[in-house]
Amino acid sequence: MGNKQKVISLLTSQEGISKEEQIGLSLADLEYKVISTLEKINKPLQKIGIVTHHQELPPIFLKGFLDVAAANYELSPVFPINKKSYQRNDLENLKKFDALVFAKPITPFEEEEKIVLDQYIIGGGKTLWFLEKVDAEMDSLARSQQIIAFERDQNLTDFFFSYGIRIKPLLAMAQNAQPIQIATGQTAGNANFTTFNWPYFPLAFPNPNHPVSKGISPVSTNFANPIDTLGPYKKTVLLQTQGLTSVQKPMSSISLSGIDQLSYEKYTPTPHILGVLVEGKFSSAYKDRNLSESFQGFEGTAKEKNKIMVFSDGDIIKNQVQKGEPLPVGFDKWTSVTYGNAALLNNALDYMLWDENLTSLRGKDFTVLPLNRAKISQYKQGVRLVLLLVPIAILGLIYIFFKKIRAKKMNLYKVQSS
Repeated sequence: MGNKQKVISLLTSQEGISKEEQIGLSLADLEYKVISTLEKINKPLQKIGIVTHHQELPPIFLKGFLDVAAANYELSPVFPINKKSYQRNDLENLKKFDALVFAKPITPFEEEEKIVLDQYIIGGGKTLWFLEKVDAEMDSLARSQQIIAFERDQNLTDFFFSYGIRIKPLLAMAQNAQPIQIATGQTAGNANFTTFNWPYFPLAFPNPNHPVSKGISPVSTNFANPIDTLGPYKKTVLLQTQGLTSVQKPMSSISLSGIDQLSYEKYTPTPHILGVLVEGKFSSAYKDRNLSESFQGFEGTAKEKNKIMVFSDGDIIKNQVQKGEPLPVGFDKWTSVTYGNAALLNNALDYMLWDENLTSLRGKDFTVLPLNRAKISQYKQGVRLVLLLVPIAILGLIYIFFKKIRAKKMNLYKVQSS
């Protein structure tokens, strides 16, 4: 449109479904893809701020997400004025962004910083959180073969509690998990790798009934934490485990030894929630607290409905790196499997920042009626003969028709000549 161009991928891919289901899924997404692309071409790019001062993921591990988001949005890091933490005078700068992304923050948030973020949300700003409450990293485990999982406190428990969310300081484990490769020996000096399911990497299965998560493949997680939902506002589970699950408390060891002898006897069929959408007309977490009295321009209640998304694993937004080069987000270099992380992140941004009437188009169902294979087999030869003979017959009739016309013209010409 004008001098703007965008490429639309007509095929929607999802792991573990048939070709017929993939065609139906692609047709169901087609209307949304076309209309949303036209909307994004016509309107100015919305701004997304990447919060960067709590030891969040470095750029090389965010490259995959940035590539996904940069196709439709304007991205920029957001630094506090004092370079340390957000203060009251940072709020006006934050309001320039339509959404803020928190990509695995580690260090604690100060109280004054939390009230600034609270007021950003009350004022209509959207936030997407990717964080975890237990410190456990696969890189450390690969180096030492055993690590101790520690609780990680970002000082956000009361902040999320006001929206009816609690991230438990536990490791979510599941039998239905992402496989990893472990060196189990050597042949001619080369390491032999064996694939094992790793319960600390539970697969997060998407909610098939919501536009954010409908039609995407399972999402890769690493050392995720279960989420509890409670209290006010509308909650929608976007990601959760399937099958048998368990939990592990912090201050306990995680080891790669014995991975080939894992037992699931004590696991239970209790799903762990790993991603939640909260929607509603929010009230400030600081509405009845002393800190609000000294905050200039404090607003106790939002004027319009707003949205918050919380995912209890910072690695959902993290891409892997191979030979110093970042890989696409959701791609596992060890198994060459592409998980649904990129689609989830793209859909999450669209849902947060675009009109609900538009994003609801992704919720439509489109069923492709299957062909009757028995009838196809029964009438196959007859159909082939028809397809072969009918065109020949039509050509023959056309030939006879034009031959007769030509003969009449020749007879008429002879009569006129005589």
